[in-house]
Amino acid sequence: MNLPNLLTLIRILLIPLFVILIIDKSFLWALIVFALAGITDGIDGLIARITHQRTELGAYLDPIADKLLLSADSLRSPSLRRFLVGWPSLSSPGI
Repeated sequence: MNLPNLLTLIRILLIPLFVILIIDKSFLWALIVFALAGITDGIDGLIARITHQRTELGAYLDPIADKLLLSADSLRSPSLRRFLVGWPSLSSPGI
């Protein structure tokens, strides 16, 4: 396993932590974990391109990790909606 694939696996392992933090309403820590996951996404792609370490496993794992992280992020919107009274949302009725 090379470093870019390891970073992708770390990003996948951060997703449950992100969800737990959202559920516990620890939004600052959830933001930090989400940012860390985003940074690992950029770094793993950069390392894979610079060092020519593209693998078939990475070609499958990276998009899966991205989709899982963005799906987990969709939990954020309902959790924060009551704190953002009057904030326009595409999912709000009447818009």
